[in-house]
Amino acid sequence: LVDSPIMYCQPDTNTIMVANTKVLVAVYSPNGVITSKFAAGKLRRLLDAQRDYLNGNLPVDKYAFLFYFTDKPTLSNASGALEHSYASMYVLPEMDTASIAQTIDDVCAHEFFHIVTPLNIHAEEIGSFNCNEPKMSEHLWLYEGLTEYAAHHAQVKSGIIGYDMFFQTMMDKYNNSLTEFND
Repeated sequence: LVDSPIMYCQPDTNTIMVANTKVLVAVYSPNGVITSKFAAGKLRRLLDAQRDYLNGNLPVDKYAFLFYFTDKPTLSNASGALEHSYASMYVLPEMDTASIAQTIDDVCAHEFFHIVTPLNIHAEEIGSFNCNEPKMSEHLWLYEGLTEYAAHHAQVKSGIIGYDMFFQTMMDKYNNSLTEFND
């Protein structure tokens, strides 16, 4: 179950084919603001860009995007996502589709690219991870930094975002690293 997320709700699903990959999109939106049809449309464009970025194929035969949109603050007041080998799970605020569109692109691009790092390229500590006696890898820069860069770089290469937005996003991330984190 660690690598197989489950979402229990009234089904709102869509399936799309991208290259060699069957992609399931499941959405829970308490007020019906966001549908699986909308999310699948956003993901098709994004996954086509990532397919091209990865030389014409996606590195999995099947994948699931599970979206839980909420109209109330979470207990931590946070939102986010987790990647798995064949799926990613998202908890995001329910808002109109125009407001959430770029968030879906950015967060899904990042989580999906985790199938490259660390799920396929990783240090021994991650490849043979022992949950009972964890030993952490010192390659967070690879797993998060490279993944985040590729997520945005694929979008700019495909025309989903412009160069100005790409460079501004990278500079914002750099400046945030200087002011918000203790190296």
